[in-house]
Amino acid sequence: MIEIKKLSAGYRGVPVLRDLTLSFPTGKISTLIGPNGCGKSTLLKTMCALLPSISGELFFDGKPLSAFHRREFARLCAVLPQSRNIPALRAMELVAHGRYPHLSFSRNLREEDWKKVAAAMEKTGTLPLKDRLLSSLSGGERQRVYLAMTLAQDTPVLFLDEPTTYLDIGQKYEILELVKFIRDEGKTIVMVLHDLPLAFSYSDEITVLAEGRALCQGPSARVFEERIADRVFGVSSRQVTVEGKTEYLFFRAT
Repeated sequence: MIEIKKLSAGYRGVPVLRDLTLSFPTGKISTLIGPNGCGKSTLLKTMCALLPSISGELFFDGKPLSAFHRREFARLCAVLPQSRNIPALRAMELVAHGRYPHLSFSRNLREEDWKKVAAAMEKTGTLPLKDRLLSSLSGGERQRVYLAMTLAQDTPVLFLDEPTTYLDIGQKYEILELVKFIRDEGKTIVMVLHDLPLAFSYSDEITVLAEGRALCQGPSARVFEERIADRVFGVSSRQVTVEGKTEYLFFRAT
């Protein structure tokens, strides 16, 4: 369980998020949604210790974030950030970076580490790209390689900031099916998504943010029924069944 209590966070002392109290259950997919600039990425960065909080507390299974050593926290949480550099590395070399929190000071990968790297690339469909330079890959291919690096870290908690960025619609479904598979392996996933239909289709829990505050948090079906997303985004929505599966539609309000 990840708990946030009276959290305020922002940049250069100016809060973007104000007085948030939220919880994210273990072994579930929890997704943050909200308009641009509402604080979704800021919250994710604060939760994964990339951005210091202004006030308030964060707890991981009852242990405060401040009590974790850097390597200990890197073995607990892996992060897929929204924006990244393109280092002069081959794909497998980048994915291998995910194993660094588990290595000694020499950073020599063991056989078991290479197996984790290969398994992560297999899951993300990037093994055929292992010898390609990152600069030679398409945006979607690089996105999957970075996700493979996150998986190779083999942590119980994953923070994913827009994991479907740069992907076409088919690839988006593939990645989110993979996210569900990872959840079913017992992982806890907190992610940011802009795509509302995908957010409601693939999330166990939804948190709606607006103007730096949490308007609602709960099971995705309940949050949808309360139509809070409709009001926040100024849209209308429908829930439909297609080939036995529940799908969510959002369209311009009339």
